[in-house]
Amino acid sequence: MIKVFLVDDHELVRTGIRRILEDVRGIKVVGEADSGEDAVKWCRTEQADIVLMDMNMPGIGCLLLYTSQPSSMNCVSKSLMLHCTR
Repeated sequence: MIKVFLVDDHELVRTGIRRILEDVRGIKVVGEADSGEDAVKWCRTEQADIVLMDMNMPGIGCLLLYTSQPSSMNCVSKSLMLHCTR
């Protein structure tokens, strides 16, 4: 079972991704956060195989978190980054 943790500042995005992943056999969404700061707190006590995180969020976004605090995300073996340009 692949454990996925979702991080996005938009609840609608997290809900949509969660619903898609819930239909995939072998994947379980184990948690959600709406900020990079909350993701760090979560990963200090919980574990996920993948963190699916928005690259551009207020506060600590994915790129800043990944480059400046990799040890804070030690629960992650793989990270996926989402970004959409207009």
